[in-house]
Amino acid sequence: MSSLSVHQCIKLLHNSLEIEPELMYSAIKELISGSTSDVLISSFLTAFHPDKLNSNLIRVAIKALREEAVPILFNQNVMDMVGTGGDGLNTFNVTTASSIIVSASGQTFIKHGSRSSSSKCGAADILEAAGCKLNLSPEQSLKILNQTNYCFIFGPIYHPAWKYVSTIRKELGIRTIFNVVGPLISPLNCIGYRIIGVYNYKFGKIFAEVLIDLGVKRAAIIHANDGMDEISCYEKNTYLVC
Repeated sequence: MSSLSVHQCIKLLHNSLEIEPELMYSAIKELISGSTSDVLISSFLTAFHPDKLNSNLIRVAIKALREEAVPILFNQNVMDMVGTGGDGLNTFNVTTASSIIVSASGQTFIKHGSRSSSSKCGAADILEAAGCKLNLSPEQSLKILNQTNYCFIFGPIYHPAWKYVSTIRKELGIRTIFNVVGPLISPLNCIGYRIIGVYNYKFGKIFAEVLIDLGVKRAAIIHANDGMDEISCYEKNTYLVC
């Protein structure tokens, strides 16, 4: 696969021009194909500030990424809770701790996440430090879910193509489009309920539109005025329910 779409996107971004959804889809496919150089991937992720994303670009990015994902199938609606990260505040991983508490209250919970790329602590980092095994197959994860009402599905197992961008994201240490798209690409077929924290208020309505398209029954999108993708104790919080 060539990298023509990635090249074209970089040129458009350099000239402050818009990217059409069809081109975005092709560029994402190229980024995770293994045929695009690290230089081009880094240039694309640096040039494409995530705040430039709109609902149409997010939809096609989700489509491109989920087409390459390993699916996990479950026969009842579950809950997931995740944040975009990238707020630069270096808080501990609140969503992971919260997900365990919610599960203990009786809600079936499948937490989808990975290691940190733009903060100090990702979901996988905190669970691994607690002694959890991450590299589990879908069958093993569902067995744990049936036993405990909770399981964690580790992003790299279900999105193997992300390996082509993950190291570069970590080295860049900045928010990228994957911070925004990542919370929306769980490989699970039945996430009925979602709580998502966003670092930028503008993504509240955008995420609501996309989640409705994805068939979510109920969702809350949360943002704090200090930029935290959690509920802040120090600033006003905004939430949108759909």
